[in-house]
Amino acid sequence: MNNDAIRLFNVLEASTTPVLLWWHTCLKAAETMVAAPQVITHRTVRMARAGPTPNRFDQHELATMGIEKFVAFSQAWINAASEIVTFQQQMANAAMRQWWVMGNIFNPAAFFTAPGRMMTAPIDVLSACNRAMAIAPRVAHGVVKPIHAKATRNAKRLARKKA
Repeated sequence: MNNDAIRLFNVLEASTTPVLLWWHTCLKAAETMVAAPQVITHRTVRMARAGPTPNRFDQHELATMGIEKFVAFSQAWINAASEIVTFQQQMANAAMRQWWVMGNIFNPAAFFTAPGRMMTAPIDVLSACNRAMAIAPRVAHGVVKPIHAKATRNAKRLARKKA
């Protein structure tokens, strides 16, 4: 893929279209599934060759192996949690608006002064359904993104090193 195509895809990905976000998430997952075995193979071969006395590079690689997994999975959890909390706040706001509209439905002054607000209740419910359908790809993408970044970066870095 050339840089122009990547740039165009990133612009498309920046939109909130769930289909494109699912597609991008699937591509990242596939790239991760290719990169992870390469990294595991490279590190396993290096550990086997080093034996009980690893050199400085091997020691550093072994030390950072666990830390980088912890950081990547922590970022994945944080991304998922922030998306879910944002969604829950939006749903709570929509529920409060619904409650407020329904509470004022028997108030003639509110009904006749702002009838448009009374008619937005069904639209608010549909909007909440749209947000509920759009949350899943954002959560999935937020989970895959840091793990993909670390795995592919390690695969590229370790491919340059001589095993």
